[in-house]
Amino acid sequence: MSQTKLKMIDLFAGTGAFTYAFQETNKVECVFANDFDKNSKLMYDANFDHELTFRDINDINVAEIPPHDILTGGFPCFPAGTKVLSNNGYKNIEDVKLTDKLLTHTNSFQNIVNLQRKKYSGFLYKFATRIQSESITCTDEHPFYVRQKQKTGYSDPEWKQANKIRKTDYMGMAINTDSIIPDFFMKLDREEHWFLIGYFIGNGILENYDRPEIFFTINDSIAYRKISSVLPIIIDYDGLYWCTDQEWYNLLKTFTKSIPEWTQNAPSYLIQALLNGYNTTLLEKKRNNLTFEQVLSLQRLYLKTGKIMCVQRKKGIRHLKELKRNRSFIDGNYCWFPVTSIKKEEVTDLRVYNFEVENDNSYIVQNTIVHNCQPFSIAGKKEGFNDERSNVFWKILKIIDHHRPRCIVLENVKNLVSHDEGNTFEVIKNSLTTRGYHLYFRVLDTSKISGIPQHRERIYIVGLLNPIQGFDLEFEEIPKRNISDFLQTNVMAKYYYVNSCSIWNELVTNVTKFDTCYQYRRYYVRENMSGECPTLTANMGTGGHNVPIIKDVIGIRKLTPRECFNFQGFPSTYILPNISDCHLYKLAGNAVSVPVVKLIADRLMNYLI
Repeated sequence: MSQTKLKMIDLFAGTGAFTYAFQETNKVECVFANDFDKNSKLMYDANFDHELTFRDINDINVAEIPPHDILTGGFPCFPAGTKVLSNNGYKNIEDVKLTDKLLTHTNSFQNIVNLQRKKYSGFLYKFATRIQSESITCTDEHPFYVRQKQKTGYSDPEWKQANKIRKTDYMGMAINTDSIIPDFFMKLDREEHWFLIGYFIGNGILENYDRPEIFFTINDSIAYRKISSVLPIIIDYDGLYWCTDQEWYNLLKTFTKSIPEWTQNAPSYLIQALLNGYNTTLLEKKRNNLTFEQVLSLQRLYLKTGKIMCVQRKKGIRHLKELKRNRSFIDGNYCWFPVTSIKKEEVTDLRVYNFEVENDNSYIVQNTIVHNCQPFSIAGKKEGFNDERSNVFWKILKIIDHHRPRCIVLENVKNLVSHDEGNTFEVIKNSLTTRGYHLYFRVLDTSKISGIPQHRERIYIVGLLNPIQGFDLEFEEIPKRNISDFLQTNVMAKYYYVNSCSIWNELVTNVTKFDTCYQYRRYYVRENMSGECPTLTANMGTGGHNVPIIKDVIGIRKLTPRECFNFQGFPSTYILPNISDCHLYKLAGNAVSVPVVKLIADRLMNYLI
């Protein structure tokens, strides 16, 4: 390649949109690209004559990155084993998937926007509380939802980072307020149903050799009467009561290692019946050793009945105990409990995990509310922003400090401007301007300036070491093309909905127009009234009905992965690797709109060359 071309690097390259758009100017060559997603590497390597570096950016020495004129990129904190509450039960934080939803401080399950991990060197904080004797361990700046004890009562809830928490602080947990009676093979609306479930948690056993069998140890006449009113149990020669019932076997199997989330949504009187059944087993000599997940779930069930229990551990076995002197309290739909112990230890290169959670920006760790990620406004107070333990933004700053590129181009969601009441964006701006960069930034909508009918608003930040007279990010609005211009013909049958689909009736009733995009939203179908494709997101890769829906001459179907890349402005010649559709959808949803980047690149070339 010509030595006169500008050199660029593409951080968190994903699908390679930045590389493609800048190289299309014929004035730039990419000398380094990086991502930590194996599917990103497959796609990137298939489309460029240089390979993507498949490594965590935090593990790369900045001196290893080649010198460059242009830096581009789009922009975690508990250790492995930490229990996080998802809609699929409690999971180790490292096992949480993008398809899970996380319970937030508003007591609702929200989508995960992204999964985060990093290597952390510094102090870990370990908190024990009045209701959780096992410590919650986190990095020093991770925020918790707390109230402070004062002379006249308690302060309003606030987010406070770990290294600022004191024993006068009370951590919080949301209490479920739903009242939904589940309906499976039968409606579970009798207290006896729930007593049986609670009793099974305490000492039930399942076996399935040649038939599904359910066993109980029962020495209480009341327990026998309630359980036998639901199941036809008989006693065997070992003194165990048992029966065979496929439907109940399948239901109780979901309680063997955890307690399903639908249990928490039941009315309080049914939950009390479950707890009565469980408490009855505490008098039995033979009891099940509960998993940590079961104990945490039971603790939440007790909260719903107004009782605060402490998780304790004795001889390796976890159990719940009601405390006689309990300074914890319930206020509205929250339980508040004091911090009883704060310890810290220094670690080096420990892998830690975090999430970005949609809307509420919070999640639950071991029945304690935490914020989903460290606000830049807190991290930004660190002098020089050189803390390797922090967000990857600080790694970008280290690269900038070492290489001093003439130009930087960063992209992020438009909410970056308002995140943390604007403090996040202020920290980003200040950290770049203090390094001598003159900033130009604007929220750009793909559908308005590219002609591609996808509503996609993103903030673009351009930083230049030398200010350019007249440079800006204002682009002329142009008419949108038709949605049909971006659709394929001869689409495979697997993308079409059929009448056996669970949402078929909603689809045929509401998806009635051609050249129109629709979305399925839990209980209803919504038409996009703007003649656009809705914003493509990584959640398309999680299955379900997250992919936009259209109607063509064959029938009703979801967009194909290729069509999603079309709506991101990639050319039809762009190679999609042979990976699953879910991974392709995720890559498309995370991509940068190529024509928007190309507009910025072309304008920059007028000044940089």
